[in-house]
Amino acid sequence: MFPFGNPLPAFLQYPSAVPIAEQSKGGTLVNAVGPRVRQARLASGLTQSALAARLEVRGIKIDRAGVAKIEGRFRQVSDTELLALADALGVSPGWLLQADTAK
Repeated sequence: MFPFGNPLPAFLQYPSAVPIAEQSKGGTLVNAVGPRVRQARLASGLTQSALAARLEVRGIKIDRAGVAKIEGRFRQVSDTELLALADALGVSPGWLLQADTAK
């Protein structure tokens, strides 16, 4: 790609530029909603594949692996994805963002 590294400042670089090995060792986590997505999914009795299917019905194309990456906090979540996740899981977007204590 770039012979002398990425010329963009770190805050503009796509998070996947950070190797997964560094992320899993306490490095950069790229979303705040992952643990709450997992909690709500398990409470609803859904598999990651079932959640992916619910998202697809809402026009969001995230496969099972994408759901796993969101839950592991290794994938960013857009605002439209956040709204679809909240709707698919029956919780508020604020709860997913850990701002609300009530679902």
